[in-house]
Amino acid sequence: MSATEDSTLVRKEDKKNGTTLRVMNVKDNIIKQYKYVLSYRWSDQNGKLLLHTTGEDSTALDEIKLIDFKNDRELSLVNEDSDFFNFNFSEDGSQLSFVIDRDSLEDFESNYELAYWNESMDSIQVLADANSSVVDEGLEVSRYYRPFFSESNDRLYFGLCHNTLVEDSTLLDSEKVALEIWNYKDPLLYPQQKINLKRERERSYPVLYDLKGKTFTRLADEDVPYSRVNEHMKSDHVFGYSQKKYEKYISWLGYAYKDLYLYDIRSGERKMIADSIQGSPSMSPEENYIYWYSRPDTSWMLYDIQDDAFRRLTRNGFYDEYNDRPMHPYPVGTAFWLDEDEALVIYDEYDLWLIDPKTGSNDRLTQGREKDLSFSYISLDRELRSLPSDTTILLSAFDESNKKAALCYFNLSDRSLNMIEKGPYRFARDIMKAKDSDRLIYT
Repeated sequence: MSATEDSTLVRKEDKKNGTTLRVMNVKDNIIKQYKYVLSYRWSDQNGKLLLHTTGEDSTALDEIKLIDFKNDRELSLVNEDSDFFNFNFSEDGSQLSFVIDRDSLEDFESNYELAYWNESMDSIQVLADANSSVVDEGLEVSRYYRPFFSESNDRLYFGLCHNTLVEDSTLLDSEKVALEIWNYKDPLLYPQQKINLKRERERSYPVLYDLKGKTFTRLADEDVPYSRVNEHMKSDHVFGYSQKKYEKYISWLGYAYKDLYLYDIRSGERKMIADSIQGSPSMSPEENYIYWYSRPDTSWMLYDIQDDAFRRLTRNGFYDEYNDRPMHPYPVGTAFWLDEDEALVIYDEYDLWLIDPKTGSNDRLTQGREKDLSFSYISLDRELRSLPSDTTILLSAFDESNKKAALCYFNLSDRSLNMIEKGPYRFARDIMKAKDSDRLIYT
């Protein structure tokens, strides 16, 4: 009997078993093939490829294979009958993390683990599972939260969520309970609870793992479920908020107030810094400030983390002037920060304004209101989190009087404006700039 005739040695390629992945080296046109691949992920740098395969034959176990093209080596990290997902490399490809689901038949529950690898290791290390001290009773490593590394490569962020109870597939539909309990004391109306059910089941609470200190820090929990974390974070502070006690306002007003909290990663302490705010807080690029627009006050507010102080940056005038609904108007928005959190640039209905976060002093950059011109900033590099104070930026302009549009260069140093094109048409905002020159492509 040939190998092709033996069903234990060859399988059909499909969604369940995986398909063939071909990788071409474009320099020498060499193509490598990998069979039965369910999923794969490239590192951003240094040419590492991670494969999740189901093995060459039906008796094989799932395998997580790491291929280092730069150093021409392959490494089998895991080989077992489990599920694997949420793969993520550090930016330089030196570290890897993902989630493993090792099924447990008891109570129809799953057992999720956080796996970790770096270049000094030959196999994975489990950093967190159901028995870890950071995983409280009723929680588990989240399969809905993709772990990620900080840009500095010394922090790993992952999520915890409530235990996933796997539905008993042996029950008939007639044996499953379908009961709705309505209560007038519920913060959210029952129909809204049903709409939010999937989101709440998948809600994940971020956790920071210090790769050098080998310590965990919880950055959210049921009391303060919202926490803003991302790979750019480098300071020892994170902010979060809770709107649990204001949820009834959603039924009455369409939104809820927020209590704002600040986490100190080093000490693990959490303190409330503001209550009942109405706005969407953000952190400045250098993480010195938390800021938001307070709609009832029509003012931009700021919390200085180092000084432990609040400042009102603006008073009136930076909101949607054409709002005609019975509500507090929304802000026109923010444009960008300047280097080292030096200044925040925001919009009014027509112009860009430079705001000093330390003093609240403001300076109008453009002169559009007098000419019925409405300016807005166009980002040409999505990876830039702030801009140099001496650079030239691209602005779009809209003439309210004749409805013509324009593209302009604006020099932040001398405030000069150079209109490069104007006409009776609309410019698409997805403008592309060449990497090594000032050429633009737009429609």
